[in-house]
Amino acid sequence: MLGSFFPERSSPVLDPVHAVPGKPVFEIGECRLNSQGQVRMTRRRVTHARKGPGGRILGLGGPSFGFLSAEAVAEIIRRGADTYYVREAPFESEVRVVEEGGKVVLVSTSDVISRNNLLNLPRC
Repeated sequence: MLGSFFPERSSPVLDPVHAVPGKPVFEIGECRLNSQGQVRMTRRRVTHARKGPGGRILGLGGPSFGFLSAEAVAEIIRRGADTYYVREAPFESEVRVVEEGGKVVLVSTSDVISRNNLLNLPRC
């Protein structure tokens, strides 16, 4: 059963970006459907981050999307195609796009209970 290998997946989702002709691609994540039953966006779990000087996030990695630069992730979030989140224990934190000094920066919320933020992720 697929569910036993991928407990996070609520349902299989075809990902046209990573699809190989003739082979279905399944992602780990949750999808949202519009009124016609079409996938609108996928919640993608972030498991790794590439960090630059001063802790600036240069890119993100995850099981359903491989590696994407911070600019690519920001563009995807801004156009509403997908959302990204960090999970630590039972806690989740959404990845957000902010501008600092005219630069696009990816951030997530950190709290005292959990290390569920981008800076605490392993390097990719």
